[in-house]
Amino acid sequence: MRRMKQYTPEFVSFLNWEDTSEEGEMLTHEFAVFKDVKHLLDGMDGIKNKYNHGVDDPSWTHGELGTRERTKHSVYYAKPTAKTIAKVKELRTELTDIKAVKDNFKIATNKRSKIRFDNHGDELDINRLMCGAPDYWSIKANNKVEPAIKLFLNLTLSCGNSEENFQRLAALTAVAAELLQRMGKNVEIKCIAPIRKRDDERILRHGVIFTVKRAEEPIDIYKIASLGCPGLFRDYIFRAIGNCIEDNGNDMGSSEKLSEDHRQELGIDYMIEQQWINGKEALFVEDIFSQEMAK
Repeated sequence: MRRMKQYTPEFVSFLNWEDTSEEGEMLTHEFAVFKDVKHLLDGMDGIKNKYNHGVDDPSWTHGELGTRERTKHSVYYAKPTAKTIAKVKELRTELTDIKAVKDNFKIATNKRSKIRFDNHGDELDINRLMCGAPDYWSIKANNKVEPAIKLFLNLTLSCGNSEENFQRLAALTAVAAELLQRMGKNVEIKCIAPIRKRDDERILRHGVIFTVKRAEEPIDIYKIASLGCPGLFRDYIFRAIGNCIEDNGNDMGSSEKLSEDHRQELGIDYMIEQQWINGKEALFVEDIFSQEMAK
């Protein structure tokens, strides 16, 4: 028997759709969408965690922070652990030194610096006007508005993953967003935690989504880095999935890699996930840089 939603915090919305797997099985998708991480933390405070994983092992659930309260304080107030910040700094140094990144920075800088003149434009050049030049308005070469890059952080890691892997995911997200911004790109960041379960009738893909950075907001490295604590996923997101989404049974399910179709459905341009950490970070950054510069 399916278990209905137990609790839904105010202002939570839902993304729902159905399709069919390659094997012909019904796929039901449901994501609880929170406005931001503070909305998630506040909404799940005092709500029972239906999934009891890690209850007797706070070090597995919360890592070095140790408790739910310290996890919430770290994420809510953008105060990541010293180890996470160290990984951000280490990764920034490594990725900024990649040849492809350096070359693309030069190209982006040149694009921004190119200016042409006409009898109308963006900014009046008073010197050209006083000299009698007919084209005394400057026009920036890159004045077209590009859509924001939608960067998603997949926080779903299986139970055997260490705290360090959560830190690496957050560090890569922070540095990748920072490098894209230096290229002159607008970046929107969202966090997603997809889970896969099965019952007699269907495969259920469900999870949580929340916004980390809106396109018009500046990048806050500490805010992004603070997401790299296991308790955010293993406590707060577990509680959100267990209480906000209809499912069956008491097991959490397993980690799920989203297909290309699902990424398009959710509007994902690039996904930072487990396959891109522990030595693969440079490959990820090189890939997104090459794709963006080709546009």
